[in-house]
Amino acid sequence: MATLDTEVKKLEDNKVEVKVTVPVEEVAKSIATAYKNAGKVRIPGFRPGKAPRRVLENHYGGKEYFLAEATEEIVNIWFPRALDAEDLIPLKKAEFSLDETVQEGEAYTFIGTVIVKPELELSSYEPVQVELPSDKVSDEEIDQQVESLREYYVTYDEVEGRAACEGDTVILDLETTLKGEPVEGLTVSGQPYEVGSKAMPDEFDGNIVGMQVGEEKEFDFGFDEDLPEAEGENERMHVKATVTNIRTKVLPEVTDAWVKATLDYEGVEDLREKISDSIQVQKSQQMPDLKDVVCQNELVSRLVGEPSEEMVRNAEQSIYRDFFDMLQKRSMTFDQYLMNNDISPEKFQKDTQAQAKESSAASLALDALARNLGLAVSEEEIIAEFERSGIADSQKLYSEWKANGRLPEIREGLLRMKAARHLNDTAEVFDIGAKPEPKKAKKSKVKADNSKAEDVKADSKKAEDKKPAVKKPRAKKAKAEAKDEAQE
Repeated sequence: MATLDTEVKKLEDNKVEVKVTVPVEEVAKSIATAYKNAGKVRIPGFRPGKAPRRVLENHYGGKEYFLAEATEEIVNIWFPRALDAEDLIPLKKAEFSLDETVQEGEAYTFIGTVIVKPELELSSYEPVQVELPSDKVSDEEIDQQVESLREYYVTYDEVEGRAACEGDTVILDLETTLKGEPVEGLTVSGQPYEVGSKAMPDEFDGNIVGMQVGEEKEFDFGFDEDLPEAEGENERMHVKATVTNIRTKVLPEVTDAWVKATLDYEGVEDLREKISDSIQVQKSQQMPDLKDVVCQNELVSRLVGEPSEEMVRNAEQSIYRDFFDMLQKRSMTFDQYLMNNDISPEKFQKDTQAQAKESSAASLALDALARNLGLAVSEEEIIAEFERSGIADSQKLYSEWKANGRLPEIREGLLRMKAARHLNDTAEVFDIGAKPEPKKAKKSKVKADNSKAEDVKADSKKAEDKKPAVKKPRAKKAKAEAKDEAQE
């Protein structure tokens, strides 16, 4: 393959100008191809492909047509290769400055401008210090599981001779209105409700406490900030509530006899051992992912600056594509998903935007770490990544991606994976609450954005409570795309 000359000039707003010079022999090939393609049409007096250039030029209105066609082919073929050579990944389509068309016997130079990701720095490149829950099973964790079993096998006794108390389950008939209109979901009969469960505002519970069976009460209440998705947020509702029954929980006593009869274990000690084994398996499976998330969150807290709008927008579009692909595979509509998960379209959009920003920030933090460490990805590693994809002709696919200038995507993903491994391997891990106080920071050439720092313990809790929002390194995604392309 012929070599080409490239010059890169950084502009403002994450724009990069790429000047590409294509050798004269490649220009000649593109011009020849333009004539060859045009000659495939039938021209009176000539067989297809046999008309001379002069005849073709007369037929198509002049030589300029062919030079324009050759110019378009040159740009389409050689600009992706220039991006590959300079290891650039554009965030949107390039804009070209094509002042002139190619000319016979001359090399051709053109300029393309692309928007790329910003290169941000970290306030510190020292190993991260993180807090993680112990990987050992505690008696408290076993007790929690035992208590959950008791709750599962709970029974209820009807209450006689007293009013409803916190912790009771009351059976309610509710007639709830908002601005005179019935509120769906809160206008029901025979609705069980546990007083003090926080499923309703404290104001609601306060009015139920003290009511007797058969008693009717009317009162107003509103949903507070703890229930932001509730209908009628910040508006007062009126309800007529009738207590038709009061029940109290009866939790079973965990004895050897109950365990044998109900759970088919030898006894309480056997049950606790089985629970301990189960928790240990879960921890061994979850701790690596949890460590990944907590370490990455700590690294992101050191990021100086914000992801660009284009980068976040691209990440958001990628999340949407993956999400709707998932829905299609499950034969589920978007409305069904929203209904099953009890979220509004607005909240879904807001959550997706937040996830896109988080994943973009994590990517930039890993990029900064990779640059600082001087990490690199060899051509052999990229080829090996294609081979691991399981594609029958991985070498052919690799060549196609190289020709289309897409190898930087694979290289970027592999670099992030290497940076993430280094981040985890060098992290100092402490039990919750045992992390030492941070030392007074030394002056750094990079000004830290302290407003982005987060409490590490909160990060640990966040990682346990939800699936990591940070997307996996792009290399794996690119590999999956490669496999899909090969199947097509």
